[in-house]
Amino acid sequence: GVTQFYGTAGDKKVTNLQELDFVRDFKAENKLPYPLVISSRGESQAQYGVSALPTTFLIDRKGAVRYIGIGAGEEEAENIQEMLDKLIDEQ
Repeated sequence: GVTQFYGTAGDKKVTNLQELDFVRDFKAENKLPYPLVISSRGESQAQYGVSALPTTFLIDRKGAVRYIGIGAGEEEAENIQEMLDKLIDEQ
């Protein structure tokens, strides 16, 4: 997962170090099974043309973007799982 520093955690202003702690806690509390990185402000959004959050990219073993999903929810989770299953099955 890629995020950036926003200067807030919940409803309060925080330092980058405090926000990093917040992101670590968020990852643990939500049992996210993947690593999270923090990019330079706007770097990832500009590189990938992200216009909405969350945006999900699935990249195959060869480094090709195979899926782009926008938003969250049960339907999006099902779409992601379907594509993950397909990618895992590929040689």
